[in-house]
Amino acid sequence: MTTPRDKIAQRTAELIETYRQAAGRHGRASDKGLSARVINRAYYQLDRALRELRELNPDWHQAMMPLLDDEDCHVRLWAAVDLHEVEPERTRAVVDELAAKPGECHFRAMMLKKWDSKWA
Repeated sequence: MTTPRDKIAQRTAELIETYRQAAGRHGRASDKGLSARVINRAYYQLDRALRELRELNPDWHQAMMPLLDDEDCHVRLWAAVDLHEVEPERTRAVVDELAAKPGECHFRAMMLKKWDSKWA
């Protein structure tokens, strides 16, 4: 028998995966200069997943923490942005790491640090 807690855990995992995939698609689409429609679709998917996750699970931030170590830098950067309010030190370290090394996410991480003093 599936308990309510099991259902929440299963849906949480589904939402984390939706978020992860959408964050990666958003970053890659932006890097490739794809249409705003494609980029926005990915953003809306990750935003919806995050909003539902926050409503569903009071420990949403714990469920998202592994995304800070994802192999896709776009996922790490989006997770850092969305987790910053609850994990400022850890997310700042992720952004600093991405800004320090050349690669796909270097420029975005540098701009994030420049744009908002909370990352400095």
